[in-house]
Amino acid sequence: RAEWEREAPGLSSVAASSPSRGWFPPDWPAWRAYMAQCHEAEADLAALDGALDAAVAREDYATASTLASERRDLLASRPDAVGDAFAELARLVHAERFADAARLRDGARTHIEGWWVGSCEAAPSTAGDPYGHVVAVTRAYSRYVGRGFCAQELVQLCHDHAARTNGSRRAKPTA
Repeated sequence: RAEWEREAPGLSSVAASSPSRGWFPPDWPAWRAYMAQCHEAEADLAALDGALDAAVAREDYATASTLASERRDLLASRPDAVGDAFAELARLVHAERFADAARLRDGARTHIEGWWVGSCEAAPSTAGDPYGHVVAVTRAYSRYVGRGFCAQELVQLCHDHAARTNGSRRAKPTA
């Protein structure tokens, strides 16, 4: 583990003092190393998930159990600052330590997950788009991921979803 990881006393004590001190890397080279670890872990998780899905599809449950165990071990051995922050937030709320939970929420930006609406009337690129965009922010392995949608993309997504679900929800013919 990196030096900054060894010094981190755990999220509980961090949340009580400063929501960002302790589990974030201290400088740019440490951030680069951290993100390389995250990308490697994400690739390893994707490979394990694919193998696990294939084993379940084959009904090879012994292999699936082994793969699930490997997945748990991988998650326990790799950094996941976002996942750790959400787990600690849940623990603080359960313990009714709401002031600490609020500091952690603000420091780790856990409140940004969800759907957001925005428009920028001053930007030249959006001058012809008075409707703005919708952004979906989700958690991925140790990071937040945002995906923006314009009005046309949302209409297409709704149309595609309706086309997929209407075939399975057709009314049964009556006799």
